[in-house]
Amino acid sequence: MYQFLSYRESLPYKKEIKELLERIRAVVSDSFFDFSYNFTCGSSNNMVVYDDDDEPHFDVDIVPYDPDQDYTPDEIHYRLYQAFRNYSGKYVCKVEAYSSDIKLTFMNDYTCSIYIVYNFKEGNNHRQQYIKYDEDNRTCNWIYRKLKYGDVNKKISWLKSMNLWDDFQNFYIKKINGNNDSDKPLKDIFLESLYQICRTNGYDQNGNVQAETKKKAKYDFYYVEPSVSDPVYNRIVALLAKVQKELYSEYTFQYQFIGSSARNMITADRKGNVGFDFDVNIIPQNIKCKNSPEHLRKVFFDAVQRIYTTYGFNSNPENSTSVITIKKVDRKNSKCLYGCDFAIVRTTKKGRQQNVVLRKDNNKQIYVWEDRGDYYAGLSERVEFLKKSSKRWNDLRKLYIEKKNMNYCEAKKSRAIFAESVKEICDKYGYHK
Repeated sequence: MYQFLSYRESLPYKKEIKELLERIRAVVSDSFFDFSYNFTCGSSNNMVVYDDDDEPHFDVDIVPYDPDQDYTPDEIHYRLYQAFRNYSGKYVCKVEAYSSDIKLTFMNDYTCSIYIVYNFKEGNNHRQQYIKYDEDNRTCNWIYRKLKYGDVNKKISWLKSMNLWDDFQNFYIKKINGNNDSDKPLKDIFLESLYQICRTNGYDQNGNVQAETKKKAKYDFYYVEPSVSDPVYNRIVALLAKVQKELYSEYTFQYQFIGSSARNMITADRKGNVGFDFDVNIIPQNIKCKNSPEHLRKVFFDAVQRIYTTYGFNSNPENSTSVITIKKVDRKNSKCLYGCDFAIVRTTKKGRQQNVVLRKDNNKQIYVWEDRGDYYAGLSERVEFLKKSSKRWNDLRKLYIEKKNMNYCEAKKSRAIFAESVKEICDKYGYHK
């Protein structure tokens, strides 16, 4: 399963690629043409991917200056390809020419796709041109990329301003893991993911959420009183203590309440019928059984299924994609009163948090460890700043509930709304770290 390489880990690879590109540029510009280059898509946005069976991969655009004035696409492609071949020994890399890119495979285990592009030509709706090899005619031509490329940075800025960047990262990595076309470039998957998540969240051509959706509140969220939520919390803790005893021969685990319950900001919607819920991380430790993600998830689910009714829950446990869910349901009124989601998680040696998820692979359901993505940088420090003042914290609680009620972006999760609210209140009080 693919996951993201950390920013710090990517730096040595990028440094070597830049050094090689500077050498290529010096050689080519002396006798042929000059060009600029830049890391693109995932490689320029701290979204370099790798998995256990594949190397970290980078994408670079080479942009020749005025390429159509003096040189044909065949000449540009040939001269750059040969230049990389000439330096392959010094940088210990394999150079291969594919239909849409020149691929470099470095012996210290990473790859880089070089695209020769021509950007933002007027009258072509911001579509990027790139050199593609036509196998039938055995020649290179400038081809327009299917998706617009000129507004990529604008879309990225919009996602970050809406605190949807983390959702986009998760969506992108899932698209990569679900891709069955081995010839499809990561660059195309990045662009498709970017356009899709922007479109589903109401992005228009001006980078705005549609104004008419902001006229009235969509929800009626309120804060659940501790007198209502605390008894449920205590029953969940008792249930987890029982599960720990049940699973002692398999593995021990710690648990951690996360999200709204950890912040004492549990909410429910008066207009809805789903009640309030808790989120709990289950962290296996002393594993005495098989440590496969399927087994860790299955034995926990089986233990919960045996005892959940004892602790006030009456709806059959659900084994969904990423969590195990238990609920208390008012069947007479067809309403969920409260629930709890359990996620089996671990932290890798590289400091990334992963959880067990259920995925389809060749029409088979399999359990895998999947990267949870980055949370918002500096969030915990901002939260601590707000907690030091009851006024600041109350302002946050007020803004957070307002934003939840006005949220018209279906893919925008509560944690994104929380991070956005925290930043706004911190800015209001002059905290900018």
